[in-house]
Amino acid sequence: SCRRTAMGSIPALSGLCTHSRCNVRYRPAENDLYCACHQGRYWADGTNVPGTPPPRPLRSYNVERLADGTIRVTPIKAATQSADAKA
Repeated sequence: SCRRTAMGSIPALSGLCTHSRCNVRYRPAENDLYCACHQGRYWADGTNVPGTPPPRPLRSYNVERLADGTIRVTPIKAATQSADAKA
C-alpha cells in the first residue's frame, strides 16, 4: 500500500498482517487497512489499532525515484520492525 503524504514522500506499507500474515486491504470509507482473516485493523499510517489482533504495526518502506527513473524501495528500520524481522 502506497500513499503520497502532504510532504510529497511516498511511504509504502507491507500488505501482510503482523498477526497471521494474511493480506490486508485499504478501506477508504474507514480510512484503515483491514485483514479479513481475524478482523485485524491498522490505521492508514500502518499503526495497529488497539484491541484488534495485530501485535505490531505493518512494516514500512521508503519509496524513491532515482535520476535514471528507477524506483527504489528500502525498508525503514524501527524498533518495532526489528522484532518482526526475527519472526
